Amino acid sequence: MSSSKHLQTLQAYLSLPADEKQGLVMRHADLSNIELIKVDLSNCDFTGTNFSGAKLFKVKFQRSIIDDCNLSGAVTRYCDFSYCNLQGYDFRNINLNSAIFNYANLAGARFNKAYLMHARMDHTQLQSADFSEANLIHVFLTSADLNHANFINAKMNGIILYESIITGADFTNAEIDCLTKDNILRAFAHPEGDEIIYHEYY
Repeated sequence: MSSSKHLQTLQAYLSLPADEKQGLVMRHADLSNIELIKVDLSNCDFTGTNFSGAKLFKVKFQRSIIDDCNLSGAVTRYCDFSYCNLQGYDFRNINLNSAIFNYANLAGARFNKAYLMHARMDHTQLQSADFSEANLIHVFLTSADLNHANFINAKMNGIILYESIITGADFTNAEIDCLTKDNILRAFAHPEGDEIIYHEYY
């Protein structure tokens, strides 16, 4: 169960008028199994906080610090992590359907077996990110940097890769719709200098 003291602190912050919310500092808090719906937690510091088993729906974490948080067993549908530094983050087996990661740093993040249906990762740094066996149906990756990302055995039907860098990315045994797969092959056949860039049409 979540710590009652931590819950009271969070509830007091959420009850403030919007112009008085300057960013909550709540490091190493216990918010396990909490349920948050349509709340704005942008520009906050949740370093080391325990969100295990949490149900987070339409929560805004824009520009927040969520280093070393425990999200095991959490459901984070429609949450907004835009502009967050999530380098090397562990999202394995987590439900991230419809989550937003635009302009975030997710280099080296682990999304193994994660659920990312309808997620948005536009202009996101995803160098060496691991999406092996992840569910990436209808995910937007426009202008993302996927340099050496791992998509082995991932489900990727309907994925949008327009203008993304896919240099060194591994799509071995990935489930991809025919048009996207053909464009990936064309991109690798037509490198642009040292980079492989995906284009919608060739």
